[in-house]
Amino acid sequence: MDQTTSPDRKSDDTRVRIFETALGLIETVGAEKMTVRKIAEHADVSPALIIQYFGSKGNLLREAFLHQSVTLLDEVEALEQDATKISLSDLMSKFAEIFLKRDLRYPALTREMMIHSITERQINEIEFEDEVRPQVKLIAHLLKTNQPGLSEKQANLCAGTVALCYGNSLRIILMRKYSADEALAFLNLHFSVIALGIEAMAKQD
Repeated sequence: MDQTTSPDRKSDDTRVRIFETALGLIETVGAEKMTVRKIAEHADVSPALIIQYFGSKGNLLREAFLHQSVTLLDEVEALEQDATKISLSDLMSKFAEIFLKRDLRYPALTREMMIHSITERQINEIEFEDEVRPQVKLIAHLLKTNQPGLSEKQANLCAGTVALCYGNSLRIILMRKYSADEALAFLNLHFSVIALGIEAMAKQD
């Protein structure tokens, strides 16, 4: 049996090593002081290889963040099997747990990506919307599954409200350096109010 490592597998392993190195450095030295040369030195690769793979430090950070999000939508989608069995506030709390697990793992990277997302929205609204739309669409589907009285338009509107609340709350969570438990309690406080409004909307004729 051939025990050699394929070029594609080796390339994937190298990318993961670069991701993990960048994630570690951004937490210890910060995004501004983290250079391609410093990443290369710690990952034991050449700076040219990092540029070849990612093009720039900004693209590397973006891909590192997306690398952390690989299973996020799958986890949210998996909530559908319980969406009709639990209260809306409990469902929204589960949203929060999943997103916080990603966003609080590397808070410095999350802060950098939030700054980037604001800039991206200012530069290219269409690309920004294309990136966030799948998340909002999935949340809308789960809200409607839990509250079948919602119209499609209402579910999309409510999902946008949930996403906006999460983003604004996350800024405060990062600023105050909340623990995961404190962050979840903070979000649940806001989400419970939104849940009451969504339930009232779903009951309207």
